[in-house]
Formats: sequence, C-alpha cells, structure tokens
Amino acid sequence: MNHNRVALSGVKWTTVSMLFTTLLMMVQVVILGRFLEPAEYGVLALIMIIIGLGEIFVNFGLSEAIVQNEVNSSIQLSSLYIANIIFSIVVFLFSAVLIWLFFPYHEHIVLCTVAMSSVVINSVCLQFKALCQRDFLFNLLAKIEIISYLAGFLSLLVALANGFGLWSVIIGFLTRIVISVLLHVLNAVKMNWFPAFHFKLNQINEQLKFGFNLLGANLLNYVSSRFDQAVVAAILGPTALGYYSMAFNLVIQPMQKLNLVVTKVAFPVLSRLQNNRDDLTKGYIHVLLAVVLVNTPIMLSLCYLAPEFVGPVLGDNWLPVVVLLQILSFYALMRSTGNAGATLVMATGKAALLFKWNMFVTALQPLVIVLSARFGGVEDVAIALVILQLTLLFIWYQYVIVESIGKCLKKYVLTIFAPAFIFGLLLFIIEQFGSFIEEQSPMYKIVWVMLTCLIYFISILILVKRGYLFNVKKEN
Repeated sequence: MNHNRVALSGVKWTTVSMLFTTLLMMVQVVILGRFLEPAEYGVLALIMIIIGLGEIFVNFGLSEAIVQNEVNSSIQLSSLYIANIIFSIVVFLFSAVLIWLFFPYHEHIVLCTVAMSSVVINSVCLQFKALCQRDFLFNLLAKIEIISYLAGFLSLLVALANGFGLWSVIIGFLTRIVISVLLHVLNAVKMNWFPAFHFKLNQINEQLKFGFNLLGANLLNYVSSRFDQAVVAAILGPTALGYYSMAFNLVIQPMQKLNLVVTKVAFPVLSRLQNNRDDLTKGYIHVLLAVVLVNTPIMLSLCYLAPEFVGPVLGDNWLPVVVLLQILSFYALMRSTGNAGATLVMATGKAALLFKWNMFVTALQPLVIVLSARFGGVEDVAIALVILQLTLLFIWYQYVIVESIGKCLKKYVLTIFAPAFIFGLLLFIIEQFGSFIEEQSPMYKIVWVMLTCLIYFISILILVKRGYLFNVKKEN
C-alpha cells in the first residue's frame, strides 16, 4: 500500500469535513453568545464536561484497539461491540445517579441527564467509525460528519427561534448524534460489519488490556484538561466559568478539529510503520510539523484580532473574554503539539506510557490551577496554564518522545517554535508598514493578518523545499 497516497487522500477528505464543521461550530458559539448570558453559558460548559467524561468511559479505548491491532475476527469484533454497548448503559445509569445527587444547579438536572443519554446512543456506532478509520474510508467519515453536524446546527437554530434556551443546545447535540448513528448503521449493514452478537471475553483480552491503559490515559488527560473549568466554576462561579469557557471554546475547538485532520489519518499510517524506527521518527516529525504549521497562524491571529472583534461579534457583555482569548491562544498552540505525540504513542501500542504521563500531569496541574484561582482570578488561571504547558513541552519530550523514537531534541524544538517566530515576526513587520496609514479601522487588521498568512505559507514552502523543516536526521 502507498501510505503517502492514502494519507493524502485521507487528509483531503478530513480537511473538507474539518473546515465545514469548524465553521458551523464557530458560528454556533457566536450565536449562543448572543442568546445566552455568561452564567447560562457556564452551566452549559459544566454539562458538556460531564458528557465528555462519560464518552471517554464508554469508548474504553476499544476503537483505537481495533485500529492499532487491525482486528479482523468476527468474534472479536462482535465481543468488542457488545462490551461497548453494555459499558455505555452502565456508565449512563451510574452518571444519572451522580447527576441527581450532586449536580450543583438543580434547575438543570433533567437537562443534564437527558444530555447524558448521548453516551448510550453514540456507543451504537463507535465500532463502525473505527472500522472506517482502519480501512482508510475517510471520505465516508467526512460525509457522515458533515451531514450530522448540519442537521444538529439546523435543529439548534429552530429550537433557539422557538425560545427553548439551554435546551436548544441539547436538542442540536442529540440530533447530530442520532443522525450520525443512523448513517453509520446503514453503512455497517451495507459493508456487512454488523456484529453477529457473539460474546467471548477470552477473545478480546489483548484489546481490553490496550483499551484499559488507553482509558486511563484518556481519562487522566481529560480530567487534567478540564480541571481548570471545574475549579473556575467551584471557586469563581458560573459567570466566570461562562467567560472562561467562551474563550476556551474559541481557541480549543478550532485546534481540536484541525488536529483531527492530521491525527485521524496519521494514526493508522504510523501504526503500520511502528516496526521501522527511522520511518516512524520521520513520520512523527512530519505529523508534528503539520499540526504546528496549521495551528500557528490561526492561534496567533485570534490573539491579534481579539480586542477588535469580541465586542462587535459576541456583544459587550462578553468583553472580559478578550484578555482570556489572547492568553489561551498560546496555551492552545502549545497543547496542540501533544496530539501528535499521543498519536505516536498509541500507534506504537505504548498506551501504558501515555497513562503514566497523564498520571503525572493530573497530579501536577490541579495544584497549579487551584492556587492560581484561589489567590487570583480567571485570568491568572489562564496565565498559569500557559506557563505550565510550556514547561511540560520539554518534560514530554524527555520522558515520552525519546522513549518512543529516540533523541530528536533539535528538530523537536525547531518544529514547534520556528513557525510561531516566523509568523509573529512577519505580522510585526507588516503592521509597522501599515501604521503609516492615517485612518485605521478593524478591517485593516484583517488585511495585515491575511498578508501575514500569505507570506508565512510561502516562507514555509521555501523552507520545506530546501529541507530545513522536513529533513529528519537521527540525533546521537
């Protein structure tokens, strides 16, 4: 198989899906900012944190196990499918009890419980998505994602127009999941993927072991990445959480969608290169560079344009988001590099290594966040995250990357920081030339950003062509 050709085709289809869904998500964030107060948005953020936690438990890392181990046995696939369904029901029932006992905003308990039902619905098609990814059917995944996101967005608009408030978000969310499940089930029937409903636990021991380690890693990673929002809600209240979550979503959602374009395709490709250390090293550096090259202009542009457009786009009641958005854009940029490394670790089957790393981060990060929230404000939490993430970049390299592919520090540092330096320098120079224009307006800043992006990508292409960025050599 030509891995480069397959990867290129996958990137093409996944990019189309990413651009469409990211646009819808960003428009949805803006619309919700107009319809919801910051405190309501804070409650919504807490509900989505709970749902995200449930989804991690339901998946149990079994989808990744199918891709990494290239599972083909009908008995294994059937056993894994049934295990996912059973586990999703257990997770939902257990979560529902906890929600009714401990959810702090009692008037929204029913809303949160209904939203949590998504974990059971989504479990029906988790395996079918994994099989599409394993077999490089990215065109199908992209089409289903586009259709389901569009259906969810339209149902959200209809619900908002009819005054459903917070319920509108859950209606749109569940609509998207139901449409996705139906389309994946229809495809599974067509591809003869539907399970035969045989269950043999001893046939999936290896997948369960991999999934258990990955579950632990994903759970710890999720807790550490969402702990800041939980602390803001507990210490600073729902309004502060609303501001923080709005800024967080504006930077994290685009980053996550962009990274999916690369990592969704890179995972099965790197999995097939796991026995060739040189090719694996080269592949990882390429994945890391692709992630950084795409995220850098978007995050730095958000930081630059935030003061001019938060008020007009979201409304004056969201102005406290400006500084948070500028700070968190740097956090998101550095955090995006970890996705490439996590893909590498999963591709090599070292889920236990990822689990140990996330244990370390989960032990360290809460202390930093609690102290910054207790003795400061929501902006101090954001600054603390940036400083912590910068520190973790180098610890991550030493204890995860070196363990997986060997030493490549020079290339690692250059790949992460060179694009940001180039873009920042170009933006500064172009803005200085633009300062000679007497009448300035927000539109001029958009022009500066567009010019910077154009020159940035031309510069990157030149560096790549000359081998300064993609020329990977093993370090001693």
